[in-house]
Amino acid sequence: MKKTESKKHGIQVSYEQLEAEHEQLKAIMAAVGEGLVVLNKKRQILYMNKTAGSLLAIDPRRAIGKHYSDIVSLHRETGDVVEIEKPIHKVLETGDTLAADLKDDMYYVLSSGKRFPVSFTAAPLRIHDKISGAVIVFRDMTAMKKFDEAKTNFISIASHQIRTPVTAIRWYTELLLDAQKTAAPTKEQSEFSKEIYSSVLRLVDMLNTLLYLTKAETGQLVIKPQAINLSAFVRDITKELKTALESKTLSIGIGQSAAKISITIDPIILRQVISNLLINAINYSDEGGIIEISFAQNKDTVTVAIRDQGVGIPRNQQSKIFGRFFRASNASIKAPGGTGLGLFLVKYLVELWGGKIWFESPASWNKNGKVWKKGTAFFFTIPRRGK
Repeated sequence: MKKTESKKHGIQVSYEQLEAEHEQLKAIMAAVGEGLVVLNKKRQILYMNKTAGSLLAIDPRRAIGKHYSDIVSLHRETGDVVEIEKPIHKVLETGDTLAADLKDDMYYVLSSGKRFPVSFTAAPLRIHDKISGAVIVFRDMTAMKKFDEAKTNFISIASHQIRTPVTAIRWYTELLLDAQKTAAPTKEQSEFSKEIYSSVLRLVDMLNTLLYLTKAETGQLVIKPQAINLSAFVRDITKELKTALESKTLSIGIGQSAAKISITIDPIILRQVISNLLINAINYSDEGGIIEISFAQNKDTVTVAIRDQGVGIPRNQQSKIFGRFFRASNASIKAPGGTGLGLFLVKYLVELWGGKIWFESPASWNKNGKVWKKGTAFFFTIPRRGK
């Protein structure tokens, strides 16, 4: 039998080849893990894959030719979405590609009344540069919605029910350690008190880190910038860590230039960044070491440096140091109770306000005319007027 051929742009294409490619495309679309629907410009269904049919409770073959709104309607948490604001309307009218995810609170509602949260992407189809229809790829987000609600509940419980007793334990332990300065405790009593305090600090640090990560990932981190004096701000933080510093006989220095630096930033977020870096410096320093905080400024930014004489970061592990749950091998030995989330959170928060963060290890720095080449120095920038 003679093959029938089509000539387009000088290329001979057999209809058998076109049919094979069409079947291959249908197979690919059917195998897509998300629901996939193709509409014409009248919003009639031209194609629906099995996943979409399962999610929308209809046989894909029976859906062909039906108006999409007869199968499913789009709602927000507060009610139906008016026609002019529906993504399909906007895609067909403007030719833009639109998307919605979990935070947009979109829901598909079927004719049966079944309702589920959805994420989707809607894109135009074009023939000869004219919009001929649209393709929708969507996913049932029920499981993710439940997980998101669980994280929100965790924030509420941790904020109100866990932090209160943990804070009380910390305060009472600090009072106990202060009392031991004049009460002449036994060696065991002194060691036990220090161990309790060290453990509760790790617990506070872990809890604060988890809370901030959860808030950030669920979009609940509210940014409230205000003007602060950097010197007073940093000194307040070091006062809070006084007992931790004294427990390892660590000395801390704050650059004098900070007294003249004022910035506009969210103080709670900045406190989280500086506290995390200082707690790291304390945890990974030997007794009797030095921690130095210094500042440099130009017209647009302030750079904060926190240097320690601790164990440092092995060179072969430095590229992973800001990764989630990563802990350097020597850090795990020095302070086994860490989570590997502190630096991940610090980087996230610094970049959230438009800053940069980096480090040097081993760190080279000068203290009272003596040059040190030991430990780690973390640097981060703060826009003079930012978030």
